[in-house]
Amino acid sequence: LGHQVGDEVLVEVARLGQVQVRYNDLWARLGGDEFALLLPETDSERAVALAQRLRETIVGQPLATTRGPVTVGLSLGTVSLAGENWTLDDLFRAADQAMYADKLARRGEVCA
Repeated sequence: LGHQVGDEVLVEVARLGQVQVRYNDLWARLGGDEFALLLPETDSERAVALAQRLRETIVGQPLATTRGPVTVGLSLGTVSLAGENWTLDDLFRAADQAMYADKLARRGEVCA
């Protein structure tokens, strides 16, 4: 549907995601159609639960665009830093690997 509609969809995804996070969480677009969510003081179980809530909120939701409503799918990857000595690059790489594992399985779910 073109770049303009794609941008409109990304704005709506960002808006829907933002209402799901706490005041001290960071929900941000990394680039393209990729977002990151940093959850300080959140264990793996709660991170996966939040990712599942995000997915349920966004997937199947008709998103308003200038060319009519659009629905999207999501593949989400989570990673926990608990007890690890990782760099930010390590964190993003691990989250990407989890997300792509889900994409390759064509599940559209949350992969930790």
